[in-house]
This record gives sequence, structure tokens and C-alpha cells, in this order.
Amino acid sequence: SNNLTDAFAAPGTYTLTCGSKTYALTVMQSAHIPALFLGTASGNMANIDRSPDHSVSEVGEMLLLEANGSVAYDSTLAEVKGRGNTTWNGAKKPYQIKLDEKTDLFGMGKAKTWVLLANYYDPSLLRNKIALELANQLALAYTSQSVYVDVYANHQYLGNYLLCEKVQIGKNRVEIADLEAETENANPGLDLSTCARGGATTGAQAGSAKWYDIPNDPDDITGGYLLEFEYNYRYPSEQSGFVTDRGVPVIIDSPKYASEAQVAYIQNEVQELEDAIFGENGCNAQGNHYSDYIDMDSLIYRCWCKQQGL
Repeated sequence: SNNLTDAFAAPGTYTLTCGSKTYALTVMQSAHIPALFLGTASGNMANIDRSPDHSVSEVGEMLLLEANGSVAYDSTLAEVKGRGNTTWNGAKKPYQIKLDEKTDLFGMGKAKTWVLLANYYDPSLLRNKIALELANQLALAYTSQSVYVDVYANHQYLGNYLLCEKVQIGKNRVEIADLEAETENANPGLDLSTCARGGATTGAQAGSAKWYDIPNDPDDITGGYLLEFEYNYRYPSEQSGFVTDRGVPVIIDSPKYASEAQVAYIQNEVQELEDAIFGENGCNAQGNHYSDYIDMDSLIYRCWCKQQGL
């Protein structure tokens, strides 16, 4: 009849009969878990899910309910898009959402951008959460906080997700100097992505680098930089970065559109670190030990997580 009903409000198994056919319908409810309801402008997730490089995004709206039913967020979304690399190949897709304004969700600090980890390849749904909670218990700086949520998109249940802080420079996130914002301020009115590219943009040759020909650098380009070690085959599609002398590709996540001087500065810092790691007694030609460049406690923990597949 197309009329709304509360006949299935309680969890359990129901028997539905239509003509001569009978169906079993099992209704499940998650106890003590918040619920996140997404609605996209197109009314479905098909265009987003088909985008291999996450270039397709949509505006939308979101209702986020706490476990007790109170409203944590009820407003429009500036953007919904896919995220992840290997995890994007799973049937259950991970997403990134961007709120219209900075909002503190579940006490994790105000921010616009958040990620939804699908945990598709982990039947327990626990590995990412355990790793993050362990890091928080160890008080490791810049560890993302997270909350389990049941996600519904356009009236369809997508499953249980981990709502996480996005790793990004900003207050309540990675609190270092925002060189990207400072570069934009030094070039008012200029869309940095339209600047000409420089360097080796098509491959991942050892010792190479790529940048944008940005007219003006800030007075101080020593920080902050948000870096990511990457696979060779993914590196060419990224905007700014460099490859160490031993062939390790490094992406500059922020500033995304880095100048030649900025890339040269941080490339030299990372190269000195690599030289120290491979140098005699852990020192480079400058006499610096690799521990002079790294937070060793954080490095040990993250290497352990990598070894455990977390």
C-alpha cells in the first residue's frame, strides 16, 4: 500500500506472505551504536562507487544519531566521495564526507572532513579500532580517534563503519604549521592547481621530484609538511612529491600544490634521514643519527602495526 508501518520496529524474524510465496525477513538492530544516515543529490551512490580515482563527488545531507537517539548532526554535506586504494576494490566501499561547517562529532574535535572506514577485509571489524585505541592509550601524537557507526545511504543499509578523524593539518588534528594556507596567502586570488608543473611528473625515477611553478613562496618554508610513503605505480597520479635516492616515492599531501623550493627543502630532509638509516652506525654524511629526524616511539609502534597487518 506504500504506507509507512512500524510492524518491523522490533528485532526478530518475520514471515511475509505474498500470493503463494512465503519469505523470512530478519530484522537486526545494533545495540549501543550510533547511526549515520546519508542522502546524496542523485539519490544513490552509483556514480561515486564507480569512480576509480575518487574524482566523482556529490553534495548531500546527513543525519547522525548517537546511540541514545539524540541528534549529533543534522544538516547538509558539502561533499561525499570515495577514499582508499586497495580497500576501494572491496564490495563495501569506504567514503570521505565533508560537512558544511566544522563540527565536533562525538568529542573528537571540530573539523569539516571525516572518513568512513569500511573494514571490508576484516571480518572481525576490530583490527583498525584496536590499533587506534592502542595508539591513543600510548598517547602517541596525532592518532586518529574513531567511533563505530551503522551507515545508511539513500535508505539502504551499507553496514557497520568506523567514523574516523581524517589525517590532516589543522586544529584538533595534526597541529603543525599550515604551509598550504600560507602559500595560498602569499599568492592571493591564484588557483595553485592551475600553475604549470615542473620536474618528473610521469614516473618514479630515483632522485627525481615534481612540483608546481608557484610565483611566491612564504618567508618560511620549513614547515609544516604532511608526507606519505607511496607505491611506485600510484606515485605518478599524485600532484607533488619526490623519490629518494634509493627509489622510495614520497607524496606531499600538504601542501598539495608545492613549489619547487618547498619540494627541494623537504626532499633534502628526508634524504638525510634515509642516508642515516643506511649509513654506518646509523649516521649520515652530516654526522646526524637517524633518531635525530624521527619520533622513535611513534616509528616503532607504526612498524609493529604494519607487521601485524593493522
